[in-house]
Amino acid sequence: MDAAVSVTTVRKKHRRIGAGTVVIYLVLIFWAVLTIFPFVWVVLNSFKPSAEVLRSSFSLPETFTWMNYQTAFERLNVLRAYRYSFVISGTVTVGVMVFASLMAFGLTRYHFKGKELIRSLIVASLMFPVFSTIIPVFKMMVEWGLLNKSIAVILPQIAGNLSFATIVMTGFMQSIPLEMEEAAYMEGADVFKVFGKIIVPGLIIIILAVFAGVVYYQKKVEPEKELLKEMNYGVSSMKDYFSNYISLGNYKGLTYEITQDMWDESVSDETNEYNTAKKVAEDTDQVAYNLTGYVDDKKDSNITHKDQEVIIGENSKGALKIISDAIKGHKSGEEITIEGLNASDFATDGSDYSGKNVKFVAKIKSVSKLYVEKVTDKWVKENYYDDYGLENADDFYKWCKQSLIEDAKAELWSKVLESSVVNKYSETAYQRVIEEVDGDYNYNAEFFGMTTDEYLEINGMTEDDMEDEYMNALKSEMVMWAIVEKEGLANKITDEDIQNKWDELYQEGDFESEEDMKSQYTDEEIRQGALMDKAVDWVYDHAKVKFSYKISK
Repeated sequence: MDAAVSVTTVRKKHRRIGAGTVVIYLVLIFWAVLTIFPFVWVVLNSFKPSAEVLRSSFSLPETFTWMNYQTAFERLNVLRAYRYSFVISGTVTVGVMVFASLMAFGLTRYHFKGKELIRSLIVASLMFPVFSTIIPVFKMMVEWGLLNKSIAVILPQIAGNLSFATIVMTGFMQSIPLEMEEAAYMEGADVFKVFGKIIVPGLIIIILAVFAGVVYYQKKVEPEKELLKEMNYGVSSMKDYFSNYISLGNYKGLTYEITQDMWDESVSDETNEYNTAKKVAEDTDQVAYNLTGYVDDKKDSNITHKDQEVIIGENSKGALKIISDAIKGHKSGEEITIEGLNASDFATDGSDYSGKNVKFVAKIKSVSKLYVEKVTDKWVKENYYDDYGLENADDFYKWCKQSLIEDAKAELWSKVLESSVVNKYSETAYQRVIEEVDGDYNYNAEFFGMTTDEYLEINGMTEDDMEDEYMNALKSEMVMWAIVEKEGLANKITDEDIQNKWDELYQEGDFESEEDMKSQYTDEEIRQGALMDKAVDWVYDHAKVKFSYKISK
């Protein structure tokens, strides 16, 4: 007996593994690696700086950093995003379960005309991909005034999941024995108790399945995010973007000339000083004045303007030349009647003053004499070191040149915009641009202690002007993404570019601290700003810029 057992044991120990088993294990190992590797890859890259991810995404981190997690939780507020997502998903799940369960209960427990037709329509609705409904649903939300509201996300998702959930619940309810419901009716239960006590408890598993489906649906086909995916973050495929949204104009080999006049004006803007003097106004003098308009010898506030300035002899034509010529030879405190002005040009509301007896009187407030500073190392260091770090005259002239280069970049970019055509645009993107532009004006108004309306009025901005600014901003963004994609600029953005954009923003803005600044902007917004700079620089670098000036020291 012991010998038999021993032989059996030995045989078991030496049993060979078949080739089929080896193949199965190899396939399973390969499948496990394929399944686990993306997760490992994501985790490894989460500890890398952005530049390192682009450079070597499949290697171990060279520089271990928690910055990505810090950004996610502090700047991007990912917890709030998840909370928002689960609130929407939960609301959709409840809505779907309520309506779908009631529909399924009616279809399985009652007989009525058109029942089979309704079943067929529910099944047929699954044949239409959800992506085909994005545009009409988006238009509906716009027309109903629900844009940028949670309900605009919730309603389409309830509708999108309702058919599938009804079919699933119909199958479930058909599996419940009718005897259970009949017994409940015999015990005195009504239809509501039967539904609540027998049907609903069995729906818990289905509820979890529907909830998972809702989360997936929300992540994949949320209308506003899909419509903005191409234009805001523009990365995967821009085929439809170029063909449908924008026709990119000429942006290569543009020409621009920096002239002597441009250089002289740039230098004079920094070196020219005006000092108040008790003298009559002469050429090159700066005169401050109030201009009062009269209609039939009665003051008209519509054509009256205070705190105006003019440089005598600077204008060769137009209303400012007429005013300049009239003021010349007069001194502070004098009032001069000015002839030849078109009152309609001065009307703040655009009124027509043709045929009316109009008179303008200018009262001189002050006369300032031009004084031109000499550019010396001492003068530069005293006036430009603290703010700009300039130490000598050469630094100053380089700084002036860079200012002209920035002007050239702006002009070249304007040429690109003029030659490009927007075929269509996302309404959501347009609304986002409006918020950004309005936000800038609100900030500036608050900085100067004004209301936004007051700030716009002082700057002469009308509703039409604001509309033009919105469209220009949207067009500029669209052109930027087009150039970024065509020239592959997204892969050339470095951590240094991002940091430089942060530094630039901090220098230009009125922030209490860097933390205050970074709390108001996301990394994606800064990246988009850096990409815009990249696109503008690319246009300049590939343009033919001629420097036609000499430095007069």
